[in-house]
Formats: sequence, structure tokens, C-alpha cells
Amino acid sequence: MARIRKLVAALSRRGPHRVLRGDLAFAGLPGVVYTPEEGLNLPGVAFGHDWLAGAARYSNLLEHLASWGIVAGAKGAGTTSS
Repeated sequence: MARIRKLVAALSRRGPHRVLRGDLAFAGLPGVVYTPEEGLNLPGVAFGHDWLAGAARYSNLLEHLASWGIVAGAKGAGTTSS
């Protein structure tokens, strides 16, 4: 149990990577992407949030994931897929 507590304590802090924020509109989609400044073949997550809330509400979470080396993207608010 002590090992799990140490892991949770470590992961609750910001990770070692500097985070960059990008606009998915560049790729033709409304939304944002947070990525570590460096790295190749990084894991990624497409974050599905409440369609009325918007990605900005979750920016701290997305940035936290990126600080640990995970590319995190979220679609913009009020959009639907066609």
C-alpha cells in the first residue's frame, strides 16, 4: 500500500516535460492539443468532454497529461461530428 501512495503522490505533481499548446483548427478541427516539447512515438489520448463545457474547462488536466509525456487533444465546445 505504501508503494501505491508514493506513486499517487508522484503522479499528482506536474511531470518533467515542458508543455506546448496547439490549436486543432490548423488541421481543420475546432479544439486544442497539448504535447510535450520533445519526444517521438509518444502515447496520445483524445479527450471526450461535455459538449457544452468546452476544452478550456479541462486545460489543467490536459496540460498535466502532457507534462508526463502524453499528447492530449480535445475537441472544441458545441461542435458535432459529421
